[in-house]
Amino acid sequence: GLTCGLFMKNSVEVPCPDSAAGLYIRTRDDRVVKVTFGEDELAYQIGETTEILSRGRLCATPHCVQAPSGANASNVERSTFAMFMQPDWNETLNFPSEIPYHQELIPPNGALTFGEYSERLVNKYYQGKT
Repeated sequence: GLTCGLFMKNSVEVPCPDSAAGLYIRTRDDRVVKVTFGEDELAYQIGETTEILSRGRLCATPHCVQAPSGANASNVERSTFAMFMQPDWNETLNFPSEIPYHQELIPPNGALTFGEYSERLVNKYYQGKT
């Protein structure tokens, strides 16, 4: 679950200083679109682990956040509240062949614990090694 962004400048709430800023997703037909939702609404994102556990019945949505830019964005802070749900660290994930993500991280038996998978993803994305 995710709340919409809250923008602050000098400890005072301000409107978003850049209309292009916000959450973007890649749709099933490969378009990148901005997600809009109100301050009294929650957005939900399905992640890769849910896709793996559901054997592809629920699909992860690639996404990113574009920060505000431009002169009006100087010294503006963006806050949001995100809640993540995940399996136990030691829960075994059996990777179905239908899900093509990160095949280079998955051993021949097709299984890793959630912790092993998480560590390998962090290494891949942030440390450049698998």
